[in-house]
Amino acid sequence: MKITYFTLFLIIIKIYLNVLQASNLIISNNKFNIIKCVELTGTGREDIFKINNPSFQWKYKNKWYELANSEKGIAKDWTVLFNKSEINLYNSVTKWSRTIDLKKMSAVMDFPTGEKYIYKCNYIKIIN
Repeated sequence: MKITYFTLFLIIIKIYLNVLQASNLIISNNKFNIIKCVELTGTGREDIFKINNPSFQWKYKNKWYELANSEKGIAKDWTVLFNKSEINLYNSVTKWSRTIDLKKMSAVMDFPTGEKYIYKCNYIKIIN
């Protein structure tokens, strides 16, 4: 397999940009960072998240739901933990857990049945 220097350069730049974006995604800076995660292991379902620590929002049926920074509605069922480049979510009612790795731009969702979904995530944009 022949890889040109230019192709290798592009791969390194993409990795560097993902790491740079990951370090900026969790930091609270009055801007929301939006990522989209596409499920790769079957359904092809997409989830969109708006992130600004301590806020973590999930877009469902064209409406944003706060999961971390609220005790109202569905948020009361969720625990959201921000770690360096990872966000861990746990739903105490459904027993679902999800880990979003912002360096690898991937996510894993685990279900109590042992089923596991794997996601590829992409940075979309920053909004004020």
